[in-house]
Amino acid sequence: DIVRALYEGLTDVDPKTLKPIPSLATKWTVSEDFKTWTFQLRRDAKWTNGEAVKAQNFVDSWKRLAELGDKVPQRSLLKNIVGMN
Repeated sequence: DIVRALYEGLTDVDPKTLKPIPSLATKWTVSEDFKTWTFQLRRDAKWTNGEAVKAQNFVDSWKRLAELGDKVPQRSLLKNIVGMN
């Protein structure tokens, strides 16, 4: 809950329906096999320093998470993501 309060993600959860809703991503699509997800980012998304949020920021974050290995809390939640185990 603290992380969700401090950081904005690609999506959020509607508090009434518990369904995913747009946040930094305005829309997203998923491949038929559910292995590839593509997110369209908001054009006005900015970091606190005013720089634009870019797709590469998310790529770098996921790569760093994978590199941390066993140091990641609740790592078992990531086991269904290729490259995260």
